[in-house]
Amino acid sequence: MVEIGSVGIQSIGDGRFIYDGQEVSFEDMVFMVQMEVINRVDEQFAAKFNEIKERNQKIKEINDMIQILRSYANKFDKDGKWIGEDIPDENDVTGKFFGEDMEKWKEFWDKYVKTGMIDASGMEDGDFYKSEIEAAMENCKAAISNLNAENELDMMVLNRLGNQRNSYLQLMKSLLEKVSQARSEAARL
Repeated sequence: MVEIGSVGIQSIGDGRFIYDGQEVSFEDMVFMVQMEVINRVDEQFAAKFNEIKERNQKIKEINDMIQILRSYANKFDKDGKWIGEDIPDENDVTGKFFGEDMEKWKEFWDKYVKTGMIDASGMEDGDFYKSEIEAAMENCKAAISNLNAENELDMMVLNRLGNQRNSYLQLMKSLLEKVSQARSEAARL
């Protein structure tokens, strides 16, 4: 008995086979095997597509954080002194996330910084120096670049899988035409 995935194929003679527990002709078995292969390609395609979709969501979230970081970076003067809201001390050179931005930062920290995807050293508590916020923005841009590169590779895989699927469908079409032609010729005899 031959196994294809979890499906067993067994020849029972006279051009008949047991495929997935049912008796089928050789032609039917070939088509069933081809459909199994196409289904597996479709599953791989769907999995890759979902990976790309998840990466695109990460890119969006990181881009959103870059916008927040940029708005805070603009709250420093040219000497790196904090001039934004909530200045705790007029000599202070640190900024601080506040309100909704602090909540977004905490989520971002847990999802991207804690996991090591993005380095935002020293900013865990939401306090930051101008240099830290600028470094975090650059690290976010690098993470986006890496995610985009992964997406490009996966797009090539999707293209290859799509081409494979089309090839298998073309093969099935050719087989169907040949089987149909052979049956027509046999009926004429």
